[in-house]
Amino acid sequence: MKHLTNLTIAAGVFIFTKLYADAISFNSIELSGVNLVGHLLVMIFVIQWIAYVPAFIFKTEKFYDLTGSLTYITAILFALYSTNSSQSFDLGGLIIGAAII
Repeated sequence: MKHLTNLTIAAGVFIFTKLYADAISFNSIELSGVNLVGHLLVMIFVIQWIAYVPAFIFKTEKFYDLTGSLTYITAILFALYSTNSSQSFDLGGLIIGAAII
């Protein structure tokens, strides 16, 4: 019963996050017909779930901070890469991205 409750909470969090991402991504940049916020949402959840599997199996939180940091850096770099193409290289965006990291 506890596992079912945990899965229900995880599904609820994902649905809430998806609805929130859709609400804030109105008129945002689109990649392959999906907005950038949607891509970031899926990427962040995939990274976190991949990191959750070994943590659950080995019952450890050793990689919690590392995974959070890597997820944050990956999301920022993906957003920078997605918004900058070779034709429109934006040095200001790269500086802001580096400052955020």
